[in-house]
Amino acid sequence: MSTNDYTTWRLHALDTWFFRETRPFDTIGSPELSSHFPPPAPTVAGAIKTLVGEQAGIDWREFKPKTAQDEPRDERYGRLGDLHLRGPFLCLDDRLLFPAPLFLLAKKKKPEAGEAGAPATDKNPELSLHRLRIGKPVETHLGIVRLPELPKSENGDEDKGYKPMENAWLTATGLKKVLDGNVPNSQDIFMPDQLYAAESRLGIGRDNRTKTVRADDALLYQTRHIRPYDNVSLVVGIEGLPPDIQPSPVRLGGEGRLALIEAVPDGLNLPEKPSPDGETHGLILILLTPADLDNAWRLPNSKSEAPAERDSGKAKLWRCEIDGVKLVVHSAVIGKPLREGGWHMAEGKPRRVESLVPAGSAWYCTVENMDLKAAIGKLHGIQVGDGEKLGRGLIVVGLWQRKEGAEI
Repeated sequence: MSTNDYTTWRLHALDTWFFRETRPFDTIGSPELSSHFPPPAPTVAGAIKTLVGEQAGIDWREFKPKTAQDEPRDERYGRLGDLHLRGPFLCLDDRLLFPAPLFLLAKKKKPEAGEAGAPATDKNPELSLHRLRIGKPVETHLGIVRLPELPKSENGDEDKGYKPMENAWLTATGLKKVLDGNVPNSQDIFMPDQLYAAESRLGIGRDNRTKTVRADDALLYQTRHIRPYDNVSLVVGIEGLPPDIQPSPVRLGGEGRLALIEAVPDGLNLPEKPSPDGETHGLILILLTPADLDNAWRLPNSKSEAPAERDSGKAKLWRCEIDGVKLVVHSAVIGKPLREGGWHMAEGKPRRVESLVPAGSAWYCTVENMDLKAAIGKLHGIQVGDGEKLGRGLIVVGLWQRKEGAEI
């Protein structure tokens, strides 16, 4: 969707938010349930639909949703009608933040200054940064494949101490540097403790009939809420919003915590697509939002070649076609599956738990049927997989440079 077709809303936490993980409260050995953050897209979509319904005068007590025995995959979180979301993303002051690609590695150059958990500032710790490179073919349970590997030091050994930047966030400037084949500056990187704090809470069950609490051991529970710092908010783009709908406070997530909403005139713009050069071997498709690839890691409609002979030295490849671009997938950097569930307010029951490919995951590809510049123009900013209306599977394109293991 183009930047002119949708409204952008910014959501601020009035107090704390709680977006429950998928484990049940009675999980053995897990006395406290933590929060997902940013919240799952269906949670944000549900809050927006609630606001639209309230301003349309719907009586929720009389509302009876349509149900289907075999609901299509893109509708199993509830029908969105004309609504189409992009995001949600975090926002620091007026700077949009994007999930850091998982092929980006970092280690601290010196101890972090200031108190732990302080609100985000531009005085970020100095980091030494590297990008994973694609190694030589090795034998695995998938066959002979090329795996990502740590960078080499000057003496040829693996550099030690580098870790993937899970849960890190980049400014648009930092992400643009990554797409161009470089690494961001430390000032472009923000970690969770710079953006929000976690707060443990103890809850006691309530008898709704008598409106009294019941201090029974079986009804005690612990949760971990998220408290965004004052300069941190959520940003979501919404296409198809009725023109007369005005932003107003709405309940978001568990326990009905309030979110204050304001319209943002500048829109939600992705970094500009990169320009390939003579050192560009292929493309890196990078997820900015979790993707629903039907509980698999492969890109849609991927087909693998026949397994290579053990002594051939050739790696297994996967071929797919996305928006007319024929791709050969040589390797991938995939994060731990994101388990997402939630509560279906309209139907009064839990949602089905899904396994999603997390944001930051990346696929290293070459192009078969057109030049790299044309392929980048077609693929940059599109969505892959199911649940597009929820904003699932938003990808940007980075450059796979020859120095990052382009030998075939």
